[in-house]
Amino acid sequence: MTKKRLGKASKRDLYNSGQKGAALFIAVFFFLTTSLVVVNGLAGPLVREYNGARNTIVSTQAYYLAEAGGEDAFYRVKNSMSISATETLVLGGATASVTIADVSGGKRIFSKAVKNLRTRAMQTEISSAVTNVDFVYAARVGDGGIIMDNNSTISGFGGVPGDIMSNGPVLGGNGTQITGDVVVTSDLSGAQATSTTCNTDQIVGKVSAQTDFAQSFKAVRSGALSNVRLYLKKNGVPANPTIYIVSDNAGEPSMVTLASAILDGDNVGSDYAWIDVLFSTPLSVVSGQTYWIVFDGEQHSNKYWTWCEDSIEGYTVGESKYTDDWSAGSWNPSTGDLAFKTVVGEVRSIIDGINVLGIAKANIIRDSVIGGNAYFQVRENTTVSGTEYANSADPPTVPMPLASSTIDGWKIEAENGGVISGNCPDDPACSLNMGPGKIDGNLVIDTNGTTLTLDGVVYVTGYVDFNNIVTVQCNGFYGTNSCMLIADGYINADNNVTFAGSGQPESFMLLISTKEGCLGGSQQPGCASQNSAIYAANNVFGGILYSTDSQVYINNGVDIDAVVAHKFHLAAVASVIYKAEVGTLSFLSDVLGGGSGSWLVNDWEEVE
Repeated sequence: MTKKRLGKASKRDLYNSGQKGAALFIAVFFFLTTSLVVVNGLAGPLVREYNGARNTIVSTQAYYLAEAGGEDAFYRVKNSMSISATETLVLGGATASVTIADVSGGKRIFSKAVKNLRTRAMQTEISSAVTNVDFVYAARVGDGGIIMDNNSTISGFGGVPGDIMSNGPVLGGNGTQITGDVVVTSDLSGAQATSTTCNTDQIVGKVSAQTDFAQSFKAVRSGALSNVRLYLKKNGVPANPTIYIVSDNAGEPSMVTLASAILDGDNVGSDYAWIDVLFSTPLSVVSGQTYWIVFDGEQHSNKYWTWCEDSIEGYTVGESKYTDDWSAGSWNPSTGDLAFKTVVGEVRSIIDGINVLGIAKANIIRDSVIGGNAYFQVRENTTVSGTEYANSADPPTVPMPLASSTIDGWKIEAENGGVISGNCPDDPACSLNMGPGKIDGNLVIDTNGTTLTLDGVVYVTGYVDFNNIVTVQCNGFYGTNSCMLIADGYINADNNVTFAGSGQPESFMLLISTKEGCLGGSQQPGCASQNSAIYAANNVFGGILYSTDSQVYINNGVDIDAVVAHKFHLAAVASVIYKAEVGTLSFLSDVLGGGSGSWLVNDWEEVE
């Protein structure tokens, strides 16, 4: 074979072909490398974005689970459902741990959820709805009134006056004192027989022929005629007349006396004023029947009375007459209607035998010392340092601080917290930390040095008896709020018993008895000592005592914060010392759960 020698051109072509292959290889290499760099550059963010999105989803799932755990706990508390201090919720591979802690005024719910090592946590502060109650009086008393035995006092602390309001008489013994205002209301309401127009002077007792006068009236409603009011003035100092109520005898006053009283001339001045004549025994009048008011005076030319009259006889269902001696039964017609008012209803608006440092308001004020102004219809043997406002309208009645529906609601909250069917401390379920809960029996604490702490409303269907160095207090978490104990039976506190709030100045213990019919007087079965619904004696301190339908009786050595009762009796040397913080109290509904109170969200935040 003949070998062909490559020429220069052929070698060059081969060389050039090799160069081109290498170049292509390098180009492909660089392209692939660049592509990988680009792909890696694009993949990293995509992976990171994917991982980030995945983490966000997991974290969001943990967040919503944490929130769901907190909401579930809040729902259970709000709707009085069973719940423990620690709860666990599992959903979609995530776990939420929920803890519920008691704090001042409510609860703190902490919910922490974990999924794939991602953690989110929520915290919610909730508080029970607050019922604000105004206790603006040291003593707020109903129709039964107040009886203060010798040297008993109602006062204020730190310069605060000890004001009282009563729907019934306020009666005191020697040395009794009230440092604030005393307002005694009146229930003398409804239509009354009246003739109030005054346009002519009718002289009574100046001349012998017109010594006695009479005015007839027709009863507008049936009831007890407790007193009449005559529009009078006087000349000189005439003798006190006697005022009679007699029946009608064919258009003239009969000789049958139905009621009588002496008119106190010291209450009558030289100018016209409405003068009350109070009958010791009220007369029962019948609607539609005619009666006569008889003014039996004495004749004196310089000392006589003037009874204002309506000369146009606007009182069409009555008339006036005169005579020289009404007992003789010979009457003469008079022109005009004499001004009068009848008062049908029991007069309970009386202040009697009290040293009042503040203002006094009552229909009748007698045998008292008033340091401020006095508002009255009748003032007898009483000194007034301030201004006297005679013929003042009787103060109107006002409702008690608590409605019965509020007390009933608190009872329901206690019952929803659990029921102990038996007496305490005998039942195993009883403890020295109680509430909210209902005791279907009696509650007796009589062990020396015992402290009973209320964690919520405690409702006792029977009676309550505390004695022998016992403290009853609100749990500290009540803070500035107050707690309460309610009993359907009586409440007795004797021998060194202290009622305290949470420790804050604004917190107090309220003790309520709904026992009826324990009104003082003869001892009745089922009532505490002195026939009372609440009885306190021998070094009892603190507490607001509230008896809706019966008497509260505090004996010697007792110093309490305030009283609300149908009737209130202070024995000798007993006292009420009112504090400014009692004015408006805040009561939490269902502090520890299990009740029907409303719950409010105070704060919500993510903490992790």
